[in-house]
Amino acid sequence: QHALMNYNKADISGGTFKISDDAKAVIINAKYDDVMDQGILNITNGSFFGAKVLTSNVDVKISGGLFSEDLSRFVIDSCKSYETDNGYVVAPKTTDITIHLEKQKIKVQETTKLIVDSRNPTNTLDEMKYTSSDDSIATIDSNGQITGLKAGTVTLTVASGEIQKSVDLTVYEIKDTKIDTSKRMD
Repeated sequence: QHALMNYNKADISGGTFKISDDAKAVIINAKYDDVMDQGILNITNGSFFGAKVLTSNVDVKISGGLFSEDLSRFVIDSCKSYETDNGYVVAPKTTDITIHLEKQKIKVQETTKLIVDSRNPTNTLDEMKYTSSDDSIATIDSNGQITGLKAGTVTLTVASGEIQKSVDLTVYEIKDTKIDTSKRMD
């Protein structure tokens, strides 16, 4: 059993497309004959379960949706296929991030925050990942909270998808200085 979908030009922006459990494949064929000569399929949303074969003569552009298999080869450049527990979700990729520190220098045991301005589409699935070049000098958690541990300079990096930005932070130590007040100065 196969399901065969023929079209000339189609835009799919929603819906659920699922073949029966006894079918072996869904074959999407956009150039069935000379009358159907365009072979253009744009998918912006929807759920597609059971798609196994897409013929090579298809101009498919996917910018959203949930699929039972990875169709990355058809995903437009500004989007990405993300593997999830429910299948492969196509959503926008990270486009840009800018970062800055609340404080450029902190004392040992002091905290500060790495502020991230993301110009990502709201529905991107890219996660923000924070790292420190030296966790013995300063650590950074998954929310961008930084704690200074010992004196030194560290590079803090934020990565989201293929975009990565870094900034340097200086951690300094204040030495205890004791002043002898028992001696009189003339």
